[in-house]
Amino acid sequence: MVSSETKRRKHEWRVRKLQAEVVAHYVRIALTVLWSLILIG
Repeated sequence: MVSSETKRRKHEWRVRKLQAEVVAHYVRIALTVLWSLILIG
C-alpha cells in the first residue's frame, strides 16, 4: 500500500526535477548569448 506521504514526496521530486531542467535550459541560453557576445566583440 502506497501512503500519501510517499506520493507527496514523489510529486515534490518530480517538481524539483522539472525546475532543475528549466534552470539548466535558461543557463544554457545565457551561456550561449554570452559566448556569442564574446566572439562578436
